[in-house]
Amino acid sequence: MTAAMVQRPAAPARRVHMRQRSRDWNLGLAEDLRDPKFAREFLVAAMDDGVPIQIALGKVIRAMGVKEFAGKVRMTSANVLRAIHLRQNPRQDTLNRLLKPFRLKLSLAKARQPKRVTKAEGVAVNQLINVAVAEKVSALRTEEYFAERAAKCDVKQAIALLKRSGKAGAAMAGDELPSFPKGRKR
Repeated sequence: MTAAMVQRPAAPARRVHMRQRSRDWNLGLAEDLRDPKFAREFLVAAMDDGVPIQIALGKVIRAMGVKEFAGKVRMTSANVLRAIHLRQNPRQDTLNRLLKPFRLKLSLAKARQPKRVTKAEGVAVNQLINVAVAEKVSALRTEEYFAERAAKCDVKQAIALLKRSGKAGAAMAGDELPSFPKGRKR
């Protein structure tokens, strides 16, 4: 037997390791939606953006757990799932029953069409929901950030600083704007 005829066992296949996100965004949203206050704001923002109530309610109910939510509203799980299914047409009192834990109630009014909104925005309905939630969360965090900064602020010192601004004279060495070649804009 020659060396060419001897077959060596194949080397084990190497695993390709891909970087994974530290936390899936949808899992984070699901955790946040378990908080009744956040879920309420989520539903209001979704409805304001023209997202169908069944889609928004479906996300919230699934995040909370269908069985637990059904117990809160005293409905069977099957009826809750049927009410949030897009092919079903639940009555207003059924939707109000599902919205009651969030201290929300539907009333009749002329509504914007979600298809028109999503088409104008160029996004899918789920993406529209996610963007609405992200905008709301960002606004809340910004408000908290400025409130924290204001609590640490010395108002007298800030006013004195503002009165001094622009009176120090010319810019110091190194404060000049960089020069750009001709034809290039900043």
